[in-house]
This record gives sequence, structure tokens and C-alpha cells, in this order.
Amino acid sequence: MIFVHGGPGADAVTNDPIVAALSPLTDAGFDVCLYDQIGCGLSARLADPKDYTAARQVADLEALRQLLGWERPVLIGESWGAQLIVRYAAKYPREISAAVLVSPGPLRLADWADRESGSATDRITDDGKQAFYGVFDARFVMAMLLLRINPQAAIRFLPEAEAERYGSAILTALSPGAVCNPRVLQGHSQPFFNLWVAQMTMLSLKNESQDHLDGLVAAKFPVLVLRGDCDYAHKGIAADYVDAFPRAELAAVADAGHFMLLERPQAFLAEVREFLMEQK
Repeated sequence: MIFVHGGPGADAVTNDPIVAALSPLTDAGFDVCLYDQIGCGLSARLADPKDYTAARQVADLEALRQLLGWERPVLIGESWGAQLIVRYAAKYPREISAAVLVSPGPLRLADWADRESGSATDRITDDGKQAFYGVFDARFVMAMLLLRINPQAAIRFLPEAEAERYGSAILTALSPGAVCNPRVLQGHSQPFFNLWVAQMTMLSLKNESQDHLDGLVAAKFPVLVLRGDCDYAHKGIAADYVDAFPRAELAAVADAGHFMLLERPQAFLAEVREFLMEQK
């Protein structure tokens, strides 16, 4: 089983809530691989930010599968991780035995260009919004302007270590909107988030031709889509994933927001175990 973390730009290997949520699956007989995507957590950073792309992440996931020597593993993806898995599945449909897609982001960005897909800011307080927008100081704004013109100049102006601090501050401010009950965030350390990975990967998604995703209708493996009833993401996003696969089912998880593994790990585990048992 390979876990594909969210973001893009977050991490997994030293992310305590993710480790705690997935560790019990080892008791069910699974070897569970957590990996930090390129530019994230313990993984290396790239010299050219333009190389942070969805296509690179798909290639890395396949390289990891080959390195592990695992034939047709189960893939579990959260948020951006679900978006990455479907792109991997479109290219390598025979290399997956089953997929669990948790709180997925939009399948095709173009489908939501003129619709409100939902944002964590929809669920945070006015004070929370003020803290969130307060992160965007003059240095941040200058870096984003440079990014549009010359990504390499932008990363020289705002080195990745500094960009990670901005990213962590942004994610911390948004986190209350990603859960049903913000009290669950108490006691957790500031999350990791690489701003450059997020910006450049999402830019690659906006620029990609998404026709290849039509091939998902030929995928043979079963898919479980999990959506928390407090998820800020529009419920139509999860429905898009169910419609994209011929063997997909949707399960709603009560009292869970976008960060389901953090907020309702036991409910997540129960749904995954039942789904995987049905495949035996």
C-alpha cells in the first residue's frame, strides 16, 4: 500500500497524524509506504521550480512502485494525492489493485473554472481570515509577481526554505477551515508546506491537456471515494470521481472535514478495511 499525501507541497513521513492513521493497517497485513513527494518533507528540492509538475509526480510514483518491487499495490491519496493518483491511473491502470481517494481535489480544473469548488476560507472565522490574509506581505506578493515572469528569479528572491515558512503559515491559518471541530488541531505542530511545490504543480495542472483522464473509464480496479460531511470542497467534486471510474463508490464520513485522517482516523480506517475486505 502506498500513501500519496496532499498539498501539493505537504508531507507524510514525519507527519504524525498521517503516521498514526495509517499504522493500524500494518496490523491488517499491509506493508504501508509513506513517501514525501519531490520538494516536500525529507525529499530533495529541485534547482528549477519549473520541474515541480504533475507529470514529474506521476513518474516518481511509478519509479517508487518499481523500486519497492510491488505489483499492483493499493493506492491511498488525500486531497491533491487523489488528483495525483487519477493521473497515475490514467497512465498505469494495470499497476493498481485498488484505490482509496480521500477528500479529493477537483478531477479536472477546467470543469470548475466557472463554479465555486469551495475553499477552506469558507469555514474560518473573520479573525481567521484576517490571520490568513495577513501572511501575504509585500515580500510574498513580489515573489508571486516574479513567479509569473521568471520562476527561477522568483525562487532566488524567495528561497525554498523561506517559501516553506510562508507555506506553513498559510496552511496553519487555513487548517481550522479544513476540519469540523478546530479543537482537534490543538497540540499539533505547525504543518509543513512548500509554497513553490504547490504553486508550480498547480500551474502544471492548469496547463495540462486533461483529455487523458477520459481513459479512466477503462480502469478495472475498484475505487473508494471518501468525503467528510464538513469538507469545504463542493460535494460535486467527489461525485466527479465516482462518475470517472466504472467501479467506484462514495462513502460519506460524519463529523469529518477535509483533513479526515487527522480528525476521524478511526472512521477512515473502518471504511478502508471494509472496502478492502470486499475485494478479497
